[in-house]
Amino acid sequence: QLPKKALVQHFEKLAANQSPDSLADFVKAADGEVRGRLNFQEYTDMRAAQRRSGTPIKPSKLGYGFATGIVGKVAGNKLELFNVGHVNGFLLRGRKITIIPTTRGLSAFGYNHKADIAQPKKLEIRPGDKLVFVTDGLTAVREKSTGEYVYTDKSILQVLKKNARRSPEELKQTIFQEVARNGKIFDDASALVIAVN
Repeated sequence: QLPKKALVQHFEKLAANQSPDSLADFVKAADGEVRGRLNFQEYTDMRAAQRRSGTPIKPSKLGYGFATGIVGKVAGNKLELFNVGHVNGFLLRGRKITIIPTTRGLSAFGYNHKADIAQPKKLEIRPGDKLVFVTDGLTAVREKSTGEYVYTDKSILQVLKKNARRSPEELKQTIFQEVARNGKIFDDASALVIAVN
């Protein structure tokens, strides 16, 4: 997909050269990279034509897109984080769970007309902590027979409360198992569980 390719190429360029001074600069540059490659007006016009005709348009024909992502920087026990376009993340410390909100003002890379990037969320992390992030494919889950939405980020929170002490791999598997038990996944779904050592 075009936006994902643009982001990958942006990351590769940064790896080959000096990174921006701050994480906010990095995210702003990534957002601009996607927006610079894609045509928002063409996308808007094609979606309007699609609604009028009822004919699906292949994503590759749209000429526009956006990408979600999680971008973080660790220095010692400090984590700076942008959670762009996904649902809330979670910090697990023992039995305590802290919600990591999505980045305000940036719903996706390349989606916004202007890149007024907020400052990153700053967290203190400790050995034994776990960071959990999921895409909206795991929260916008529908009931198998009716198609009604039945799963939310609150549902993910309940799964984490019951299984916080599991290993990262077990926790990830449990999230997917619970989602599959409660409904059908219609969107791309990913889960990332990071253990802090």
